Amino acid sequence: MEKIGFIDYGSPAALATNRGAIATCDANSHPLVLICAMDDFNGRLRTSLIVLDVETGKTDQYWYPNENTPLGEDYAVLLSSKNYFYVMFGNKFLEFDINLRKWTFAGDGPGMAMSFTENDEGIIYAATYPGSHLISFNPKTREFINYGQMDPQEKYPRALACDRSGWVYCGTGMARGNLVAFNPQTKEKIQIPKEEERKPGSGDTYRGVDGNVYGHSGDNKWYQLFEGKATPLQEKPYVARMPIKTGAQGTIITDFPDGRKIVQLNLPEKWVKIREKTGKIKHIDFDYKCEGLIGHFVARGTDGRIYGSTALPLHFYVFDPQTNFLEDWGLSRYSAQLNAITSYKNYIFGAGYSGGEMHMYDITKPWNNQRGKNPNPRLLGSWPKDLCRPTGILVHPDGKHVIMTGWPEYGACGGGMVIYDITTDTYILLTHQDIIPYHSTYCIRALPNGDLIGGTTISPGSGGHAVATEAELYIMDWKTKRVTFHFVPFPGKGNISDIEIGPDGLVYGFADGPTFFVFDPDKKQIIHEENLSKYGSLAGAQAPRVIYLGPDNNFYIIFRKAIVQIEPKTFKHTKLFDTPVAMQAGVAIQNGRVYLNSGSHLCSCKIEGLPSQKTEDIGWTYLRSNWTDQATFLAMQTSSSPMGRSHYDQNNFVVNVAGNWIITDSEYRDLKYEHSDTATKTINHNTILVDGIGQDKVAGGKREEFFQSPYYSYALGDATNSYPSDKMSKFLRHIIYLRPNYFLIFDQLESPNPAKFTWLLHTDSLGRMNLKNNFISIKKKKAELNSFILKPDKFEVKINEGEYGPYASVSNLENKKEMNFLSFICSKIPEDAFTEEKGVIKLIETPIFESSGKENFGIVVENEPGLFYRGQTKGDFFTFEIPVSKEDDYEIEGRFFKNYLYGIVQLSIDGKKLGEPYDGYDVAAGLSDEISFGKVHLSEGKHYFKFEIIGKNQNSGNYFINVVSLTLKQPGERKEEVEEEKLNLKVQAIEEKNIIGAEIKDEQGIKRILFNTGEKDSPLPYQEQTFSGMNSLISLSLENEIDKYALYKGNLLKYKDKTLFSSQNICSISLGWQNKNIKGTIELSKEEEIQVYAPNLKKLLINNVETNIQNLYDANSGLLKLKLKEGIYNISGDLS
Repeated sequence: MEKIGFIDYGSPAALATNRGAIATCDANSHPLVLICAMDDFNGRLRTSLIVLDVETGKTDQYWYPNENTPLGEDYAVLLSSKNYFYVMFGNKFLEFDINLRKWTFAGDGPGMAMSFTENDEGIIYAATYPGSHLISFNPKTREFINYGQMDPQEKYPRALACDRSGWVYCGTGMARGNLVAFNPQTKEKIQIPKEEERKPGSGDTYRGVDGNVYGHSGDNKWYQLFEGKATPLQEKPYVARMPIKTGAQGTIITDFPDGRKIVQLNLPEKWVKIREKTGKIKHIDFDYKCEGLIGHFVARGTDGRIYGSTALPLHFYVFDPQTNFLEDWGLSRYSAQLNAITSYKNYIFGAGYSGGEMHMYDITKPWNNQRGKNPNPRLLGSWPKDLCRPTGILVHPDGKHVIMTGWPEYGACGGGMVIYDITTDTYILLTHQDIIPYHSTYCIRALPNGDLIGGTTISPGSGGHAVATEAELYIMDWKTKRVTFHFVPFPGKGNISDIEIGPDGLVYGFADGPTFFVFDPDKKQIIHEENLSKYGSLAGAQAPRVIYLGPDNNFYIIFRKAIVQIEPKTFKHTKLFDTPVAMQAGVAIQNGRVYLNSGSHLCSCKIEGLPSQKTEDIGWTYLRSNWTDQATFLAMQTSSSPMGRSHYDQNNFVVNVAGNWIITDSEYRDLKYEHSDTATKTINHNTILVDGIGQDKVAGGKREEFFQSPYYSYALGDATNSYPSDKMSKFLRHIIYLRPNYFLIFDQLESPNPAKFTWLLHTDSLGRMNLKNNFISIKKKKAELNSFILKPDKFEVKINEGEYGPYASVSNLENKKEMNFLSFICSKIPEDAFTEEKGVIKLIETPIFESSGKENFGIVVENEPGLFYRGQTKGDFFTFEIPVSKEDDYEIEGRFFKNYLYGIVQLSIDGKKLGEPYDGYDVAAGLSDEISFGKVHLSEGKHYFKFEIIGKNQNSGNYFINVVSLTLKQPGERKEEVEEEKLNLKVQAIEEKNIIGAEIKDEQGIKRILFNTGEKDSPLPYQEQTFSGMNSLISLSLENEIDKYALYKGNLLKYKDKTLFSSQNICSISLGWQNKNIKGTIELSKEEEIQVYAPNLKKLLINNVETNIQNLYDANSGLLKLKLKEGIYNISGDLS
């Protein structure tokens, strides 16, 4: 590892995926939540069972057979009538005794369970993928039986039910839906639909309370089923379902036997909300162990950063090689995973499963997770029918078009291609019939003349049946979009898995794994073919990019356990090195290192001799609390490059709180305006004016310093050169961020002549800005922010009405050559932020009275909890019983989530339709406005509000619906005014010789931040705090104990007589501890021995590798001695 410089940066998203949850009680009536949690353990999927005690919040976690042996994922769960839990981890059938808290049976099955059910005798049945086998387990006799395949053609047996006579009915699909009846006693098997009646789709079944089973084969022609006989029905049955507690992956069965109910479960964020029997909502935080989400693809941005994604669910992350900081940017609002990522200029493009989504992220603008009127990234479109599972994405050499290819929807055969024009927001969709019938394009590249070359796969969409027999290479004329040449290069092979264009114009690629080939597009023939299996199997996932052209014009091939170099022209191949871990996806090359994903971890290796690539300084610095919907983040612009810039806004910053732009400018706000001629001017940004004059250059900024760590971050921007030289000779903006919501901003300003400096702070027209003593308050409905003006001592502050909303201006009273501005900003989500006005009914907290029986669960978008209902066809419905306390005329309003997979719903009250249908389809996912359904007269008592799915938009990919709330407004009703909250926060400035800073007192204790304003590095004392460096932090708990500290570019930090950090050379450190967990970052400019204070240290990890501290740690002083090389180190561990 030393030779190749291997580095494991850890998991960018150390969380697990919910694969199914069930509410229950044990034999002592103790309420429990059973949760199946999936993570990626060393490149293999692993599932565990979490048992959460609702009353204590304590969790126990159970793996099978043990924590270090991953068996795979689960696709269905069941809680039996005897209160035993059943699941399959991969092919392993498992029984869990809730009372004994242990696994009590394990059997080897023929695949993974896609569905479960239980018959009247208590026998458990499961149907498995990919062979549609039926298996059973008898809890009394412990007999485990495999009855064989119910459908030898279809892979997905998603529905299973037993009638009262003991017959079992299985619904399968995807290519051709089916419904099969099976008698476990006689082994008789009956296919219900005739072969010619089977259509694309999936069969469905359910057990009715009348003892019969009801089902269809995917065509919505329903049958009543009993004793193997099928009676056709004229319409969809409305017989209530037998309450069998089972469901597919992600299902949340919410009702406890004692009347409690799960309102929301968020496994990644580790919390659950339970509605108690009294109706009160209880929030429970819990914890569990996991390795992290599946690592998918990475790409190098033109800014030199590494951008990547995880799968199931999709989290987007960024790694900065300059700071060694790996940051999760949060859960995507669209795709489950990105099967391909590519970069072009200032954009990152992603191809998303499962809706065939194309995303575009502008790296020159802040990431806002696709929110609001100006989303970034932006969803360009979705093509789920032809490109459900994308495999390739390419920016055409013309710089205008983005091309995406891949597999079609489930059950289909033959994928398409979309060509999207990013200059006009228009696209061309080519189906497989336009390319090569019944093939999907696995990989796509552009030839030097602009024509496209593609490699195909004969594999169909998931659950489909292949039609073609051999993969092909093709050339498509770019102008006509027609295939002008195609052929079978390798008879008998089904996949051309990857291709790349060499510097010589030849096409280099791989077929069916290790077959390396070279294709001459002019001669239209294969000129080289070779088997490279001696290097092992190739890496890659569903879009298996394994061949990369390096900056030295050599190819680098990513095998699972090796990196191989291939020279163009000679085709000579050399193994550079074996990797210490298995690689599964990637890859990006930056400054001599190759970045890749191994399991859930981001890693890199060094390749000697690679030249550095040019990078663009896009200038955005991000300081973010976390990736949840309630996150706070600040973005500061300091760019030396004009790329993507037209605004005079260097050292400008914007702040977003809980999805709301609070500190805004003419680009980033919650309302969309037409840009005026003045939109780009400095006056419309949060930066500085000198004598009323702003910047005269769109670039000229520079980020001088940057340090990121879990608790403390620091950035320094220099915008001096962005101003006229006769007005500004120095503008340094320091920002220290204390997570989650404190920012200290220190501006050092100088002018050649005495001047009036004006500090600007903007919000948009949705924000209310007020001035109170020495702080400026900005409020929106669901977020607020306070900015304390600490320096100068004497200033003038005004609230002005700007073009895009109110803004504050703070100016010195007397003109001066030198001026310091010091401000402290605190973001906040008010306690009443999500308290609705009178008459609002949150439907996630309201039990469904009646439904068509489809899966439903809570989901949060833009901080609003809603009820997701997985409608599958017209006629699916759900009904709420709503009590009305007063007879009156009411105006009925509803609020929904919008998404490109949502259907059209009609509201009816007591059987009468009200208002127009609501279409939930929208390319941009998010909250809808209040939807008025009109007025209705309601009597006192119970009323029944029914949402029925009546269809879907032609562009929508499904019939899902997500409702947030209903509002019953009485005439003249007004929203009550909420009393102003008092700030439980005290902030005061600190200023002494060579020191400026602030002391913050809050409910957790005291934080003291000090800046060194002098030229010398000698130790600077302030009260009990002494430091040598650019700035320092000491945080004290209410018990006056140190809980965090930081030092930037210094060599000494002390508190009272206690040494917290010391070194010989300039270093940076941030360290903090909470709940016996310690986290931090150390950056060294050269190799040396350092001393670090870490009280009661029990376990230490450096860059995710455990370090033996036995001879390094002094328990009495709490000092840890480490000898480290130059570099950046992530510190974590446990305290006793």
